[in-house]
Amino acid sequence: MPSPNPTAGEEKKKAKRKQHHLKRSEVPEDAVGLKLAFETHIRLISGAFSSDAIPEPPSKHAISMFERQFSSSEAFTNALHQNRTYRGTSTATHDALKAVRLRQVVEPSATSGNISRIPDHVIRQTFATLHGFGLTEWRPDLIEGTPTSPYNTALESIAISTFETAAVALAYSHLSVNLDYLKDVQLLRDLYRNFVWSYLKGLAMKEKREPGSLAKSVRNNATYRRRDELTKKRKDYLRNNGFNKRVQMLANDPECTSDDERKPNGNGFFIFSKSARNPHVTSFFRTIDKARIDGTPVLRGQRGARPQPRESHDPPIESDISRRVPLGCPLDWFSVEYFNRLDCKYRAEYIDAPIALPGKADYDRLTPEEWKKLSDAEFMKKYGDKVKKAYNLPTAAEILAMADESGSDDGSGSDANGGSKTPPAAGPSGTRSGEASGSGTGTSSARSGKAPEHGSRAGVASEEEVQRNVQPMDEDI
Repeated sequence: MPSPNPTAGEEKKKAKRKQHHLKRSEVPEDAVGLKLAFETHIRLISGAFSSDAIPEPPSKHAISMFERQFSSSEAFTNALHQNRTYRGTSTATHDALKAVRLRQVVEPSATSGNISRIPDHVIRQTFATLHGFGLTEWRPDLIEGTPTSPYNTALESIAISTFETAAVALAYSHLSVNLDYLKDVQLLRDLYRNFVWSYLKGLAMKEKREPGSLAKSVRNNATYRRRDELTKKRKDYLRNNGFNKRVQMLANDPECTSDDERKPNGNGFFIFSKSARNPHVTSFFRTIDKARIDGTPVLRGQRGARPQPRESHDPPIESDISRRVPLGCPLDWFSVEYFNRLDCKYRAEYIDAPIALPGKADYDRLTPEEWKKLSDAEFMKKYGDKVKKAYNLPTAAEILAMADESGSDDGSGSDANGGSKTPPAAGPSGTRSGEASGSGTGTSSARSGKAPEHGSRAGVASEEEVQRNVQPMDEDI
């Protein structure tokens, strides 16, 4: 956890990153295509095609040899102009082209797709320039070097020069590059240093501190995205098919939904189990997923076929993500056994939560039409009260005791430990059951700032952290 009072050293490191960082607002709107094209070009020459890839570090020997060969800026500048000459017949450039085309296939990504549209002769010419300096790939010294070292300055010039040549040859026309900005040397340098010395360096330093963390973050990022999309599809289905809002709340929060992982053969996904979730709710989700898929026609011009199959691990396996629980959900989302084992202060979080489904016995004998549109009062009278009785909710005396322990006369403003009240980790919905009820029971005083163990995010990057790890944030470049 970051220190509340950063040291001078931490502030200095932060300032260095900010020195090369660009805000989105600092890039002209009609230069966004140029930015994407330049970053694609840098990934082309570095061989880092995917978002979990960073350029290989150069050896100290390679840096030393390069700086000895180009000991003056004049020698480097002359070589840069000479190396722009096309060497299409070089065996090395043909081999480089083959390696690029192969990598596109084995490392599919958005970047690979963009590179696939670059003409062969431009790629050969780009690598001919690199080879002219004795370089097989473009490898900046991100870990130990500085942007202004002779070696790194030379690589910056090579990247900008080869990009200009490729852009003028319309190699990146598919990315809508505004060629007028090629005259803006300062913008090109700022874009370069933002991507290389703010973004890629940040990834390289993280990977150095935590080997394997970058690949894990990217995998988690895809997992979060699939989980969020499935949650939204379930919520939309429930709403569009007339289910009461209490039922829709089963898909209120991505934490209500199991995460998954791609099968080893690539055909479909294995689902991680959520031990906290009621098996009755899991079965309900499987039922509506099938109905949603079967009830969706394939229209002309629609991309893709049916969703890839999801099936449970056998035996069940939990992931770090699947152990987390939602806040804004119906009480019967939880299995009775799991919920009743929770500490009283956590059970108090759900004291006003609704009941979404009839109990299993009633559910099995009824059709959804018989219960899904009932008013809350009618549903609770017919089915919900029976379900709720199984859950060990805090009594009024227990809630009062927790309120007294917090040291707050009005039962608000602090947690059970006497600290400021902070809600437990939850998904994007952030809904806390009971807040909107205005029940006056004093339940808010019992709400602790910590979530139960299965709801903890410890050891797992949050969605926001993942985004920071693998791509610039929305407000940044």
